[in-house]
Amino acid sequence: MSSELRAAELRMQDLVSELDQRDEALHRTSLERDDLRRVVGGLDAERDGLQAELDSKAEQVRRWGSRRWYRALGLRLSFKDERVSEDQPN
Repeated sequence: MSSELRAAELRMQDLVSELDQRDEALHRTSLERDDLRRVVGGLDAERDGLQAELDSKAEQVRRWGSRRWYRALGLRLSFKDERVSEDQPN
């Protein structure tokens, strides 16, 4: 009976040791997960900032393009008006 008890105690020690190892591994994994979440959060913030900058630049280009298009249209209309007035007698 004492040999069976001793075997059970040894098995219990092995299980406790394995549980401690798994607990340590879980703790390390948890720390790594938290680090990754911080990194991902930083990357998300950086992406949001870059997207906002891109949207702003796209809006500037759109406005610049519209002004340039209207100026070009205005110049074309004024050239057309000048040609029309040149064709007409004074």
